[in-house]
Amino acid sequence: MAIYPTLTIDLADPYSDGLVFPMEGSIQDSIYDSSCNGLLIIDKVKDKKGQFYSYWNISYFIYDVQVDDCEIKFKLPLYITQFDFNNN
Repeated sequence: MAIYPTLTIDLADPYSDGLVFPMEGSIQDSIYDSSCNGLLIIDKVKDKKGQFYSYWNISYFIYDVQVDDCEIKFKLPLYITQFDFNNN
């Protein structure tokens, strides 16, 4: 899969609360090689009051262009820890 646009992401930036990247590529399924499209979504997790937690979800969706009802998807939590090097 190729992710567009390619750029550096600073998840520690307090003003960043989510990003969506379109993807395109190919899926090889034993015999067949077919085109696919998808999305990579990086979003900061909020509580019920709208306050942000200190972790993110990375969601990944890939859809086969030539075959109906063929998809790959997962959601992965990403925790960010900030260290104080003086008190570590």
